[in-house]
Amino acid sequence: MHGRRTRSALVAGVACAALLAGTAVTANAAPAPDPGADQVISAGDVDGRSTNFNSDWKFVRGNPAGAEELGFDDDSWRTLDVPHDWMIEQDFNVTANPLAALAGHLSAGTAWYRKSFTVPEVALGQRVSLDFDGVQQIATVFINGEQVGVHHHGYTAFSYDITDYLTTDGSANEVAVKTDSLDYSTRWYAGGGIYRDVALTVTDAVHVKRDGTFITTPTLADDLASQEANLAVATEIEAPEDASSEVTLVTDVVDATGEVVATDTVSGTVTGGEHTFDQTITVADPELWSIDRPYLYDVVSRVMVEGEQVDTYTTSTGLRTIEFNSDGFALNGEYVELRGVNLHSDLGSLGMAYNESAARRQLVTLKEMGTNAIRTAHNPTARNFIELADEMGFVVVEEAFDNWETPRFLANEYTKWWATDAEMDMKAMVRRDRNSPSVIMWSIGNEITYGPTSAATADSLIEWTNEEDGSRPTTLGNNKYDENSLSILSKVDVPGANYPNPQRMDEVAALSPTGTFISSEVSFSMQSRGYYYEPNQVIKGPYGTEMQGSSYDNHVHVQSTGGGGTTTHSETIQRDRNNVHTAGSFVWTGIDHLGEPLPFINGGSGDKTEWARSTYTGLIDTAMFKKDVWYLYQSQWTDTPMVHLLPHWNWTEGETVQVWAYTNADSVKLYLNDELVGERTFEDKNSPRGEAYRETADGKLHLSWDIPFTPGTLRAEAYADGELIATDEVTTAGDSAAIELTPDATTIDGDNGDLAFITADILDAQGTFVPRATDNLTFEVTGGTLVATDNGNPISLEKFQGTNQRKAFSGKALAIVRPDGSGAPIRVTATADGLEVGSTVIRTTSPMFSDVPEGVQFYDEIQWLGRAGVSTGWVQADGTREYRPLNSIARDAMAAFLYRLAGSPEVQLPATSPFTDVKPDNQFYKEIVWLSQEGISTGWDNGDGTFSFRPLDPIARDAMAAFLYRSADSPSFEVPAISPFQDVFTSDQFYEEIAWMHATGVATGWQGNDGRDYYRSLAPVARDAMAAFLSRYHELS
Repeated sequence: MHGRRTRSALVAGVACAALLAGTAVTANAAPAPDPGADQVISAGDVDGRSTNFNSDWKFVRGNPAGAEELGFDDDSWRTLDVPHDWMIEQDFNVTANPLAALAGHLSAGTAWYRKSFTVPEVALGQRVSLDFDGVQQIATVFINGEQVGVHHHGYTAFSYDITDYLTTDGSANEVAVKTDSLDYSTRWYAGGGIYRDVALTVTDAVHVKRDGTFITTPTLADDLASQEANLAVATEIEAPEDASSEVTLVTDVVDATGEVVATDTVSGTVTGGEHTFDQTITVADPELWSIDRPYLYDVVSRVMVEGEQVDTYTTSTGLRTIEFNSDGFALNGEYVELRGVNLHSDLGSLGMAYNESAARRQLVTLKEMGTNAIRTAHNPTARNFIELADEMGFVVVEEAFDNWETPRFLANEYTKWWATDAEMDMKAMVRRDRNSPSVIMWSIGNEITYGPTSAATADSLIEWTNEEDGSRPTTLGNNKYDENSLSILSKVDVPGANYPNPQRMDEVAALSPTGTFISSEVSFSMQSRGYYYEPNQVIKGPYGTEMQGSSYDNHVHVQSTGGGGTTTHSETIQRDRNNVHTAGSFVWTGIDHLGEPLPFINGGSGDKTEWARSTYTGLIDTAMFKKDVWYLYQSQWTDTPMVHLLPHWNWTEGETVQVWAYTNADSVKLYLNDELVGERTFEDKNSPRGEAYRETADGKLHLSWDIPFTPGTLRAEAYADGELIATDEVTTAGDSAAIELTPDATTIDGDNGDLAFITADILDAQGTFVPRATDNLTFEVTGGTLVATDNGNPISLEKFQGTNQRKAFSGKALAIVRPDGSGAPIRVTATADGLEVGSTVIRTTSPMFSDVPEGVQFYDEIQWLGRAGVSTGWVQADGTREYRPLNSIARDAMAAFLYRLAGSPEVQLPATSPFTDVKPDNQFYKEIVWLSQEGISTGWDNGDGTFSFRPLDPIARDAMAAFLYRSADSPSFEVPAISPFQDVFTSDQFYEEIAWMHATGVATGWQGNDGRDYYRSLAPVARDAMAAFLSRYHELS
């Protein structure tokens, strides 16, 4: 990920070494504000220096006069959290937007966001910035009534230094953001509002610049022969322009377990405001990032001035080599076929508002299909999405623009600001994501309308890209094959061909500087889930009046421009397989997106209740329900045994139905009502590259049977080498009788923006799925909020949000819910006339304690302590619980913690207390007795044969080490002859126990300014640190 900072300048107190992990600690973060209250800026909720700024914005649609002014009355405005897309909340209106279906029948316009926040006095020289990852489309930002800036690219991140606009006397500051989504500005649905994350970042006078680290491994291929990796790390340090600053930069490389595996220190003088420090850091026995094992490292930059650490900046990265050559694409020296999809940024019924659980659901479903590559059509995606790709093992072609200086056909396209903004936005994309291992290419554009200056524009874009990152190739998605267009295409490293036929594929490969190319868009085949017709014909128009595509993979949109290669999905797979130059292809599209519903952009029902408003080309519909062609790709792109039958089995008696089976097996036996219909078999073949594949004798990627319809059950049995490896079946359904609800997860995070996606299936009286059901469902939710509904129907004009009604489409509907923050289970029911009610329950995990908000140090460990029942905290008058994380833990409470961690075993209570100062009526008498009986604590000898426990004394760190060591049954280990801590001596009473804590990783102590580790044996243990100790001890045991 891009930089994560760990020191906040807006917080009283100085960062100190961590109690446990050796990472930087800030002052305690304030609890989340009440709705409508000013946000008090404190320790970073995001990363320690950047504060999450998403909550409690005021919002209004429209353009009220004076909304930017300080003190403007916004009490009547709606309070909400961002990311937020206000356009998706509207009713569909086929006359509202001049672009009609291209824009998804949703109205553009102006909307405002406002927020109040207070900051303490800012120390001299510190800077404050407001960081946006994306605002649609035009963002005008004001601080305290003064305009700070205007941003025109709805997909690129931007940041403004707002220090000089702030008040720091304790009075409220106000940020106002005007968002303008313009008509005639985009050829698909782009949404409106602050639709990605916002953060407020504070830097010291001397600090790492925003996106200021750049990590490359130019010699990695050679280094691996020596089992090492040499990281070239360039770190841009900013400092006051009018002074010279002596800076020491310590850079650590931290592996996935949290261990520092390499470090380097460099010193220098920063003059003129900025200086780049170059370091080479060697990592021994490196772990490589790959699609199957996406291993990540953190590179931690620590900035020191006069011996004080003034800034810490963490950059996530992965170590891998990429190469494009005449054989295709190689990752870490191994050739990988790019099995890609194009993805737009919208999330179906959630619109453009980014949500990680929704994005993860997309990527999980695509990964299951065998996808390994994403092209971000046709703009930069959210930073969070890139981080998911890093984490989950996808490679990404990130695209910057859909047009350049020459407009297509829209009056308010980005071309209006091209001359002033293009360089800034191109570099913003590259700088933000250049350390992400998932990103393998930068795309400078898609299907550009070329003008007289476009060749020079291409040169500039390539130059700007290489100025920020010369380690990755450039590409361009091209759908024009005239001499001028091909000349421009030849400028990029890896040309991209949209819908190329075999002739065009050869032409593009011939002009490629690397000898290979990508099919950046392929297929343009249209399917509507559950619709089937004319399986023996490839339909390329006319398309009929139903405005639904056939799921037989036989419905193709023919473009008037391009390489003449719009095809069925099967033809696309075969075309790529038979070309020896391609590095792979990107299907148009992975998931249906809103707007752009070609070829039905001008058609609809007379009463305008149904009108095409989203694409048909996805392998998955907008509700994330798989279409049949999803299984075609799974059969070709994975080795996981599978077979999938289509179509459904509800037809007219005697009607001949063509049945298809997608499978990666050798053969399939088809049964109807347990009688064998017949067996079909693939032939083994080899591609021009020598790769083995299976295909029927007549060149099909599916097996088929023509069967007169008889009600009952069709069953497919798939065989490989004579062994049954997979089955599938479809059964004739009766009338709708019941609703079945299935959540995608049974437990979700209760306080982190997590969502649950609940599929509603319509069943008959026997529990069989009803494939043509269109019942109207009503959803009710308690313990949570209904966010949106969908059914994947590309012509439905039912509202996505603000209603609990949704018709089933081809037997299915979707409800999306979020927790309400209460911690109560989310209960969802679905009803429909005449149907048995469907219901489901989703559990939530919410912060256990009101004084431990997410983002504070040891939040996860304290959460675990509460959920495991080890600590119950203090119950408050309002029913919430406090943990009091900074309080010292008393010895009696420590006894209780260890007792509960051990499972609260049975205790035989003695007639006399083992300690003179622990009476039987003591709150934790049983727990302290157990501690004594187990030999974990012996107490203090009173000198008269009795012992005392001192239950209310804070437990010191050395005694705590002894308690945990004895709880682990005093395990044997090699006690080091030299102490791991500067302040712990081998002669100390609990040296062995403290050394064991260090050896097992339960404690690492503090790192002093001298770079050495300290333990502070006699310091009392705080309750938050104790949670971390116990969590690590629990994992150890």
